[in-house]
Amino acid sequence: MHKSVHTGEKLFQCKLCNESFISSHLRKIHQRVHTGEKTFQCKLCNRSFSSSYLRKVHQSVHTGENQFQCKLCDESFSSSHLLKMHKSVHTEVKTFQCEVCNESFSSSHLRKIHQSVHTGEKTFQCKLCNESFKSSYLRKMHERVHTGETPFQCQLCNESFSSSYLLKMHQSVHTEVKTFQCELCNESFSSSHLRKIHQSVHTGEKTFQCKLCNESFKSSYLRKIHHSVHTGENPFQCQLCNESFSSSHLHKIHQSVHTGEKTFQCKLCNESFSSSHLLKLHKRVHTGVKTFQCELCNESFSSSHLRKIHQSVHTGENQFQCKLCNEGFKSSYLRKMHQSVHTGENPFQCQLCNNSCSSSYLLKIHQRVHTGEEPFQCQLCNKKCSSYYGLNKHQMIHTGEKPFHCEYCDKSFNSSSNVKIHQRIHTGEKPFHCEFCDKSFSQLGQVKAHQYVHTGENQFQCQLCNKSFSTYYGLKQHQMIHTGEKPFHCKHCSKSFNSSSHLKIHQRVHTELESDTEVTDDSDDTEETSGAVHTVE
Repeated sequence: MHKSVHTGEKLFQCKLCNESFISSHLRKIHQRVHTGEKTFQCKLCNRSFSSSYLRKVHQSVHTGENQFQCKLCDESFSSSHLLKMHKSVHTEVKTFQCEVCNESFSSSHLRKIHQSVHTGEKTFQCKLCNESFKSSYLRKMHERVHTGETPFQCQLCNESFSSSYLLKMHQSVHTEVKTFQCELCNESFSSSHLRKIHQSVHTGEKTFQCKLCNESFKSSYLRKIHHSVHTGENPFQCQLCNESFSSSHLHKIHQSVHTGEKTFQCKLCNESFSSSHLLKLHKRVHTGVKTFQCELCNESFSSSHLRKIHQSVHTGENQFQCKLCNEGFKSSYLRKMHQSVHTGENPFQCQLCNNSCSSSYLLKIHQRVHTGEEPFQCQLCNKKCSSYYGLNKHQMIHTGEKPFHCEYCDKSFNSSSNVKIHQRIHTGEKPFHCEFCDKSFSQLGQVKAHQYVHTGENQFQCQLCNKSFSTYYGLKQHQMIHTGEKPFHCKHCSKSFNSSSHLKIHQRVHTELESDTEVTDDSDDTEETSGAVHTVE
């Protein structure tokens, strides 16, 4: 039986499909995939299995017993087969090579799953929907999306998972054990799979191409999520609201908006997050690590996603178009936020005031108005900001950078949103209408501030005095009276101001003086000229 592994000989063929096996026993177990027969039941739960071996492996979930320990590391496994597969991580021996490409694998099973990438074959179909999968294991995990079953629970927290593999990956969040280190940088990972996906950042390799467009991805999972951009399919719907998502992972993160649950806390500050991925991204704010560099300029970013959005500044590409208007956006998330302008939908409401937001991210930033929290500090001065975007925008004051140019005049701006608002002066566009009167405005903030005239509401109150304001900007400007802060400096003299508008008015003094000087110089020249004329006479 073992020799056939080397010879590749498989004499026992399944009559229901073309798959062959090295023994009649393995063929028999396989045929249960077609018949659905599962005669081996776990006594501790209701789950059934197609073989006694699989039942035995499953029972270790209840007992926690992993008697097969790796001698090279502390990791233990529930079966000798899983231990054998694991050992290839240390030895890097991968004897099972794909005939179509040069990639090698530690087991024939993994090679078989991989080969479906080339053939596109997905023989295992979900009975509840039309989706097909490369293996019965992947189909089984998928079916739990429909049933909501998450039988693998973390003993250190209340989070549950649909597979033991996902549970194992999650547990590294608590233990912080990351044994799989990237050889090209110092970053470590909880699994070899995650390390492999990460390494494509260095190599730039993206082998999973979308058939509907030219975009390529690092993994089949990312490609699958991307497909929903074309199809518009978001099969994972929140039961508490109407929002839908392209993956169960995004759906799960979203649900924490309703529950308020944030189990992943940053040890360097008090901020908590709904997923380990968001926590990881946040930590880079403290460390300042920005490993994702733009190839067209020297700017670096904390994630590949932010780099991708930035690169559209160079290409001018806005591939995510709003169906209700012709406006294009750099990401599907920005398009989704924009669409609330048309629908008027702001499902995320602040519990401290009546303000509503179009996304959970904007709600989070808004809530810092009440808490006074400003976690993002400028390294060049003491100014603090409530969002990373606000910090980035502020830092351009120091650098003088204004990369966004107006199409109609020579003016430049430090953000794409500012140039967009400015261009409405030229076009006369005022897309934001007041609900109470016929007035229209070029900015959403302006129409919101105007509507307080009708409602009489001043919801932004100064904590140092009883004065209230209709806008957050008005409150912020007022607070500078208490702090004495004047962040807007004149380039021509030493004067400073607490608002950009006051600075602008002041600078006219210098421009008027310059023009007066020019007029005086011109009049002197005229007198000299007229004098010369009289001499000629």
